[in-house]
Amino acid sequence: MDSPFTYEELYAVFARLSPAEEAAEMARLAVSVESRGDANLTSHREYQPVAHVDITEDTLVMLALLSDSTAQKVQRYREERRGGQPESPADAALWTRRYADLKAWADLGYPVEGE
Repeated sequence: MDSPFTYEELYAVFARLSPAEEAAEMARLAVSVESRGDANLTSHREYQPVAHVDITEDTLVMLALLSDSTAQKVQRYREERRGGQPESPADAALWTRRYADLKAWADLGYPVEGE
């Protein structure tokens, strides 16, 4: 299953937290589940799919902050991840709190301690 998020969206988030080269690699890996490297070779030397990348809640919040259209993708992704089940009040409260915290950080320009 490919990621519902684009490379550009994921890179924009990962680049806030990591050096450009590392952010690019994380974004590349997150948008694709294509086989890579010898770790995925079977005894028949065939490639096997790499497991789906599970995107963290904080990454989802940061994605949601990028644009309205990306926020809609995040909402659909979270709904699919719950398997269509309603969000629990505790999960909704946690999401609201993390969203507010990360939005405040975004509004400040994503300052990093020591910079």
